[in-house]
Amino acid sequence: MDFTFFYTKEQLNGFLNSKFRSTILCPETDRIPATHCNVNNVILSPKLENILEEIAITKKLVDPVIERYIESIEDKSILQLLKYNNKTWSWREKSFLMRACAFSLGAESSEHLLKAASAIELMGMSFCLMDDLIDESSFYDLKQTTWAKYGYKETICASEILISLAHKALIDACSEAKISGDDLKKVMQIFQSIEYDAYASQFMDIESEKISIFSEDRYFEMISKFPGTFYAGIVQISCLLSGVKDNRAEKLQEFGRLLGMANQIRDDLIEIIGEEDAIGKKIGADISLNKKRLPLIIFLERHSEYKSVLLGASITDKVLNEIIYSMKTNGVVGECIIHTKQLISKAVDRIESLQQNKWMDLLKRLSLAMQDFGDKDEIFQ
Repeated sequence: MDFTFFYTKEQLNGFLNSKFRSTILCPETDRIPATHCNVNNVILSPKLENILEEIAITKKLVDPVIERYIESIEDKSILQLLKYNNKTWSWREKSFLMRACAFSLGAESSEHLLKAASAIELMGMSFCLMDDLIDESSFYDLKQTTWAKYGYKETICASEILISLAHKALIDACSEAKISGDDLKKVMQIFQSIEYDAYASQFMDIESEKISIFSEDRYFEMISKFPGTFYAGIVQISCLLSGVKDNRAEKLQEFGRLLGMANQIRDDLIEIIGEEDAIGKKIGADISLNKKRLPLIIFLERHSEYKSVLLGASITDKVLNEIIYSMKTNGVVGECIIHTKQLISKAVDRIESLQQNKWMDLLKRLSLAMQDFGDKDEIFQ
């Protein structure tokens, strides 16, 4: 999953009128209509500018590598589908995280890291294809989803092809890094753990839709698997390819897990407090599907009368709006913001004792950007 930096039209317009638009967005993207570029005096926060600067550099380096692996597919029909999926709005912050962790520990070479980052991005694309299919989402980021455009069977095949390409890219990275056979085995085990936990988490998510009670403990177990294991795995692989196996790697690994979990809660919140034109999907879409994300779990603990309504075939817009309004005004959103900040605080604590440098500072800035809700902190308390 990608980080959602902007969830209001004002924030998005600030980005679209900044120097980062052309370097981060794909030239052919249809994610953002040109009509959105109409605010000229929005200033991005300095801490976010630093992150976007490095993400832009990372994207410029890693995108051609991803493209080469996708272009290696000879079948034109498959290639067309994969390239359609690759046009999606993506920040490549997972690639940035991989490079930043390695460089923060003193790694010098980045060529093999670019292939490892490509493997992670290809795996992420595969997960996105399957997630849209499982949720039967016809549109995402204001664009028709791959399964809706090409079909179920084709999308499943494409997802598996992306995983195969991801494995190839990762093996290439390990070969270039000249790591030992034991370390290669560890890297591949981590990669398999990411895939396993991603689908175990997906299974739990599907389960949550069918039942009226899904505890906070169960939710945190779910997001610890995905995206927690995903981001922890990115860091683990980065450290192994950089030859780092001591407690620094363990601290960064836990940093990654906590950051991923915090981002999931943030993502759940943004679907409630965001604006549709900015986030590219319907506000409250997960609530409509009775997905037990943290805001809904807390809400149902306080309003059990809605449990039977949500288990029905569908809920009306009126009921959905009632739930969202209540979440905003009765402290549910505020409580979720507190959870997000607590996870971020724990994540930053994990790396405070490590040697501080430019890259460690960027990791902290990324973390702080994830807990920045502007004036929403006070509004939703």
